[in-house]
Amino acid sequence: MFSGWFALEGKAATVPTINYTKSGDRSFIFVNNPEQIYNGDLGDANLGDKSIYRDTLAPGKYRNFFEHVNRSGSTIGFGIQLYNPNSYPVTVTVNGSGYEASVYGGRPFSQMFSTYSPTGTSYTIQAGGSQWIMRKDNSITNGSFFSGVIDFAISGGQVLMNNTAYRNFSALDGSTAYMGYVQRIESDGTHEARVYKGMNPYSEVTAANVDFTISDSDSQGVLAVQYPNFNVSTGTYGSASVRSDGWVSSISPVNNQNAITNDMLSFDMPGWGIIDALRPSDGEGKYGNLANWGVVYTVKGTVTNNGTRTRTVTANYKGNPSSNAFIAYRGSDNTWRNTQVAPGSNIQYYTFSVPAKTTVSYEAKFVIGGPSGGNIVQSISLNN
Repeated sequence: MFSGWFALEGKAATVPTINYTKSGDRSFIFVNNPEQIYNGDLGDANLGDKSIYRDTLAPGKYRNFFEHVNRSGSTIGFGIQLYNPNSYPVTVTVNGSGYEASVYGGRPFSQMFSTYSPTGTSYTIQAGGSQWIMRKDNSITNGSFFSGVIDFAISGGQVLMNNTAYRNFSALDGSTAYMGYVQRIESDGTHEARVYKGMNPYSEVTAANVDFTISDSDSQGVLAVQYPNFNVSTGTYGSASVRSDGWVSSISPVNNQNAITNDMLSFDMPGWGIIDALRPSDGEGKYGNLANWGVVYTVKGTVTNNGTRTRTVTANYKGNPSSNAFIAYRGSDNTWRNTQVAPGSNIQYYTFSVPAKTTVSYEAKFVIGGPSGGNIVQSISLNN
């Protein structure tokens, strides 16, 4: 399934334009601040008495994705609580979840999507009551990274949501205060102002109509695409450029001038405002350190083979040259899996055949978990 990067020789009679639209029927909640969790960040009444993230959620559908590392010195747990502030009951429906207490951040997504329930499991939260929709007691040893994701829906009224880490669940007395945007510098030099938390109304980005027409004369390799580059200084897109090595995604144009840019999400952080990939907006006055972690990417289209032999086509993910990535992906058999992408390596995560004189549709999906490097190269390739 996996192989090295191809020589950049592929051509096709058509050169599609890559353009992402923001999609998905769920608001996306991303929680990564502070990335390093200490005793003072815990929810235990005798320790920090804090919640990591707090937000008021209107009726609707949500995806909550979190990633942190335990620096408290002890084993801790983590949970997500919904509180009903209304004078009447509300309903929460959980469709799926995943959780991993290690760096393998793709696993929560492959867990959730592999066991997804469209109807879900519903709970009634009485007036003034609460429901823990995720609770992982004593699951994170000191020094371990952990991440998770949960899809749920709220109906009947708004709720107050808390993401909380804790040493002892019994020490949570309901009095936690929201810690807000943490901007401290950690002992290892990490600046927490460079990681964020907040909400965006979309949870997916989709590049549609990525269509190719091929013939016997088209050689093995990456198929050319085109897209306009974004000029940070003017805030505008230029004319489209043809690239024979794929397209750059999951990064700000400030960090890579070839970034496609229109895939990037911004986040509304409670008590701060918008963290934006396209303008200086965080606590250090810098452009957002964003890579669309937890966002589901879809690339779809058709391949028309006008030739006389069957061709094999792949959707590819080439990782950041200096960082590991832990991703989940949906293969051409519609099965969700997860893997580690080594720095600079390429994986062919979606493979399909196109017989002669035939048009075949494809729809490839992946999501970057945490911790992972963004700044990736995507491509569609001919393998034979």
